[in-house]
Amino acid sequence: MNEKTKVVFAGLGIMGFPIAKRIHEAGFDLTGVDNSEAVRANALAAGIRMTESLIEAVADADVVLMMLPTVEISRLVFDEVLTHAPAASILVQLGTIGYAEAVREAEAARTKGVTYLDAPVIGGGAPAAEAGNLKILAGSDGPIPAGTEQLFRCFSAPHLSHGHPGRRADDQTRHTTPCWPRSRRPRRKHSRWHGVSASIQMWPGTFFVRPRRTRSRSSGSSRRP
Repeated sequence: MNEKTKVVFAGLGIMGFPIAKRIHEAGFDLTGVDNSEAVRANALAAGIRMTESLIEAVADADVVLMMLPTVEISRLVFDEVLTHAPAASILVQLGTIGYAEAVREAEAARTKGVTYLDAPVIGGGAPAAEAGNLKILAGSDGPIPAGTEQLFRCFSAPHLSHGHPGRRADDQTRHTTPCWPRSRRPRRKHSRWHGVSASIQMWPGTFFVRPRRTRSRSSGSSRRP
């Protein structure tokens, strides 16, 4: 991806605006879409090209990112995007929409042959978005598409892959896998919390835990009846 990549960002609210602003400042060909006149005015003041027509915006988009305030709105926007975006486009869901909805979107995109990323952002809200320090939990049917990391780097720390679409952000401590080359993989430490053995992936600013069951080592021979 480069400055010629056509990026559409749907939803420039509290979280969407700072993310879109950083993408715009990185030089990408960005078009923002929002049905709020106040939101559009705020984005225009920051130099972001805006439109109210989602259909026109996504017609020739290479990448469509979505950050909507509710699951219901997100569903309406996604269905519209999927209907009108090119088959070669990449659809990226940045909102936390829940397991069932993420699976629904992934299946719909799979049916049309469109690449879909379930990529909720975490790690500090709007201030982290403004600073470019968000974390991304990017789930996809296959490898993360080549080039998307350059786009993600505009507003996030090293992104993370956690398998198929639908893995929820509230499951991050059990299901994330860092997308690092073998030579740069972080060191591991092991600890035991209340009978749970955990492998902790460590690098600056974050850690993720993969717990696994261990045998109980309780003293005595008493058993439940």
